Amino acid sequence: MLMMGRLENLSPPRIQDLNQSLKSLNIVQSWNACNGCPIGLGAELSLDATPRSHHFINNVIPKPPARRRSVSTKRYFEEKYQVRLNYPNSPLLRDTTGSMYPLEIVWLRIRIY
Repeated sequence: MLMMGRLENLSPPRIQDLNQSLKSLNIVQSWNACNGCPIGLGAELSLDATPRSHHFINNVIPKPPARRRSVSTKRYFEEKYQVRLNYPNSPLLRDTTGSMYPLEIVWLRIRIY
């Protein structure tokens, strides 16, 4: 993240530039640092979704039989993993299945020649 500079409130052209930079990194593996699950290598930054603005129907928290509710990505990570996101206005990383991840919790393994 240091290489990319400040990641909050980015314009769509800047996010597109960062996507090109990600593609050039020669990423070998990426995963969710909260639970260790792999993230597909075709992932890219979302042009319009942030941890604060992106909502989805939550089937996990609170545990059933409570009713389902819409939850922001920011709140989901706070409740499920007890992780406070420092950059709630940064773009989310969207993998090829459509899952969204805050950049702060994504770990990358890159190949350095």
